[in-house]
Amino acid sequence: MWHEADPRKSAIVLAAMNSYKHELLAPNVRGTPVLQQHGRDDDNVPVYHSRRMHQLIAEEDWLTEYWEIPDRGHWWEGVMTDHGLPEFLTHHLNDKPVIPALPGKFSLVVANPADMGPRGGIVVDQLEEPDRYHPCIVSVEASLTCHCRIGRIDVEMQGSTWILTTSNIRRWHFDESRSNTSEYPARVIVDEHVVSYPADWDPSSTVLLADNGSWMV
Repeated sequence: MWHEADPRKSAIVLAAMNSYKHELLAPNVRGTPVLQQHGRDDDNVPVYHSRRMHQLIAEEDWLTEYWEIPDRGHWWEGVMTDHGLPEFLTHHLNDKPVIPALPGKFSLVVANPADMGPRGGIVVDQLEEPDRYHPCIVSVEASLTCHCRIGRIDVEMQGSTWILTTSNIRRWHFDESRSNTSEYPARVIVDEHVVSYPADWDPSSTVLLADNGSWMV
């Protein structure tokens, strides 16, 4: 059980695992329909983890559909056709229900930009410090005072103006795959700095944190 390892290499391995710290990424789930299914007798992944995620997502003001299956382990014959899963998949794949737009306030949490796609049309390209991790302070104001070394962008949409508050973000851009430019905000304020876009701006243009703390295209 004794493993010699260069501390610098160990740090890289631990940093690479941040993407799997799902308890930190719970804010990203808000607005997405989710069904959780877990065998109560699972001796591989304890059922506690699903219960905890169900609770954390609820704390983000979003509810998942949660099924805890008695007398089932980590995997069983018919796992994909058991309980509420077939109805959930049929509804979302065949009925194609309209999923409500993101709320006026939402968050994007990123551990590793390479593992994360856009949320609300925002893509994180680079963190300020990708190799550090500190747990969040759990409080009512956590969304504004969190000092995790994962990256976070809190977004508040006020009509055509978007107000962004960032933590540990170095570069980001708008997702250019959006259907039309009218979906983009006319005015963007990041950390109390108004971002000045050129008249012929490209949505995929990177917004960079300057050394003086302001944001520039």
